[in-house]
Amino acid sequence: MTSELVLKVLLSVVSVIASLVGIYVIPALKTSKHYKEFAMLNDFMIDMVRSANQIYTPQEWKEKKGYVLKLVTDYVNSRTSLGLMEDQIDALIEGIVREVKVYDGAEGAGNSGDTVN
Repeated sequence: MTSELVLKVLLSVVSVIASLVGIYVIPALKTSKHYKEFAMLNDFMIDMVRSANQIYTPQEWKEKKGYVLKLVTDYVNSRTSLGLMEDQIDALIEGIVREVKVYDGAEGAGNSGDTVN
């Protein structure tokens, strides 16, 4: 009888530990992975926006935006598990454009559009 009781207690303890791992550890690992992927994506988008600014003129803003959107979409689909849609990627790119403008000192330089310029 005591061996059955010990076995039941051990199974209960293992069950509780497995539940705690499933509730706390696994989501933390997933969050960490997504954070790293998003940080890498952010760096990639900054590089692509700067690249587009060197390749295209300000009047070619549509081509710039298409260039960056295609490269970033391909990057997200092939190298990350973030599962971002094109409109979400577009919004992220617009944020990066503003960040690059401020960082590079181009804010307010006569360009009022929020597109890749």
